[in-house]
Amino acid sequence: MQQFGTFAPTGVSRIILWLAKMGLGRGRLKLLFSKLWNRINGDKPVDLIYHNLRLRLQPRQNTIESKIMFSAKKREAAELALIKHHLADGGVFVDIGSNIGYYALNVALMSAGKVIAIEPNPPVLARLRDNIALNDLQSKITVHDVAIGATKGIAHLTISDNDFGSSSIVNQREVGVDTRSWHNALKNTLRQAPDVILIGEIRDRETMEHAISFAETGHLCISTLHANNANQALDRIINFFPDQKRRQLLLDLSLNLQAFVSQRLIPNQQGARSAAIEILLGTPTVNELITRGDIGSIKEVMEKSEELGMKTFDKALFDLYEAGKITAEEALKNADSVNNLRLRIKMADENGTMTSTGGFTMEGLEEDEPTVFEPRSSD
Repeated sequence: MQQFGTFAPTGVSRIILWLAKMGLGRGRLKLLFSKLWNRINGDKPVDLIYHNLRLRLQPRQNTIESKIMFSAKKREAAELALIKHHLADGGVFVDIGSNIGYYALNVALMSAGKVIAIEPNPPVLARLRDNIALNDLQSKITVHDVAIGATKGIAHLTISDNDFGSSSIVNQREVGVDTRSWHNALKNTLRQAPDVILIGEIRDRETMEHAISFAETGHLCISTLHANNANQALDRIINFFPDQKRRQLLLDLSLNLQAFVSQRLIPNQQGARSAAIEILLGTPTVNELITRGDIGSIKEVMEKSEELGMKTFDKALFDLYEAGKITAEEALKNADSVNNLRLRIKMADENGTMTSTGGFTMEGLEEDEPTVFEPRSSD
């Protein structure tokens, strides 16, 4: 391995890095710096000192290395501080999918007793070993060139020459580095041949149209939307579109909707928070209501379909109350229908000793004692 400094940046490349370290390597400028760097240096490595770490990077070949190179602030500072706190008295840190070893190198400089770095990708593994050697951390970091596979639901560490992880591969695209804009990324998503697509948040009609399009092509598309419950989420989606397009939208939603999962964190009696989770599933009945635009009737269907896995927020709050996790006051404060939930809680408190059907009980009778009902004699 060549000594550190062999690939030190010079000329224009040095100016680019200086501007990035001044805090200018963000957004469009970051994309510009990246393109200019690649045009000048191609696939050549670069040696640089990044917050006390000696690193040999190849930014054109690895998104992580590009982010590190053009970052002024220390990356993942909060996560590293948390790790340092947990390893204050020593311990073992396992960095699965170590990449070039950013976490492993930082943790090795802390008080960790041992660091294990796992990276199966041969070119990246070579740079990981170089970075460990450049920082003289061979005695603290153990490297394993293995991949994580899954067999019958159990995760195993298996040595493999060709398997880069048989469970899943997650590719992330960053605006400004990997793509010019959010909508360009959405437009070209299917060219990446994904199985599952995660959209960070749906805020406008164009993003919603892409999500529906992904679902129509057979992909599982997962996203987030700011709304209080499933009904409001549907209303918000519908209001993204003009009136003349809503009929087609409702049909598309009814054909492709799998589920809405909504969550609220409710203060509990232990001083922490408990999750109240509402679930709406795309059953044939729900799909029919969406097609007709009868969104208001969906909650009633949810209330009657608990055996299918659906649950309203009010039922979730009631379950938390019955389990003794939250108070009645907190439950009512967060209810969608305060009166209905108050009545349910009141009935549960009054009828706690009754059977679930609300009928009479057979308490006080001996097990073998027959129950006789005598007809009233007629006068």
